[in-house]
Amino acid sequence: MKSRMAERIFSLLLIALAVSAYWQSLSLLQGGTRTGLFTGPAFFPQWLSILLIVCCAIIFGKTFLPEKQGPAPREAPPPKAERKVFTFLGMVGLAFAVTAFLGWLPAQFLLVLAIEIGLEKRKWPVAALISIVAVAVVYGVFEFGLGVRFPRGIWD
Repeated sequence: MKSRMAERIFSLLLIALAVSAYWQSLSLLQGGTRTGLFTGPAFFPQWLSILLIVCCAIIFGKTFLPEKQGPAPREAPPPKAERKVFTFLGMVGLAFAVTAFLGWLPAQFLLVLAIEIGLEKRKWPVAALISIVAVAVVYGVFEFGLGVRFPRGIWD
């Protein structure tokens, strides 16, 4: 019963957070921008808030349904999975730290490359190709599509 109450409380807190984010996004530009897209700065935060509200409402509602009996949940993830999570978080933290110096493009390229080689165990050429494509797509969407300028670091 304690876990159901905890899920309800946590779901309600997340719903409150999402409603707050949606409320704050109402002050952002709603319509077309200088890029000519139908979206504006409010598009992503509003839809993300709505999605979070819906997901949390589903979880909240599920806590009132009868509990299914199944296998007992595992106590903790295996140590290998924990190491992967902490390694990933360390890589992301390092990428944030070097972004101010190197700029967004090189930092994100190195982050994706490190993830592909270190965690996904891909070979160098495949990892480099994935890194280039991922960074190019994100850069293109934000810089050209949305007009958001990424940090340039020492190149500015």
